[in-house]
Amino acid sequence: MAAPDCSRRNFLQSTAASGAVAGLLATTAARAGGANQRLRIGVIGAGNRGFNTLTKTLSRLRQAGRQLDLVSVADVYAV
Repeated sequence: MAAPDCSRRNFLQSTAASGAVAGLLATTAARAGGANQRLRIGVIGAGNRGFNTLTKTLSRLRQAGRQLDLVSVADVYAV
């Protein structure tokens, strides 16, 4: 088996690539920590009155600075 090429150029290239990957992973980890700050809400079977109340409540909470998303709504009577 041939010995790997251990030139200064190859060393610097691999070191730079490792640094870039480490920086990318650190950025991804920082974003994942902030993911818990946002509340994702799904609603099942609220109907018209429940859904209207929910949208008003979500609007008020957003105006108060809460971070939340309505991600899913399901109702058996809606087509």
